[in-house]
Amino acid sequence: MIIGILVGLAIWGVVQFAKNKGLNLT
Repeated sequence: MIIGILVGLAIWGVVQFAKNKGLNLT
């Protein structure tokens, strides 16, 4: 399912962006 993959990548991208900004969301 392409939509599922895109959503997964979007979430992963947000997490990586947050980590790059020095935030700890986990």
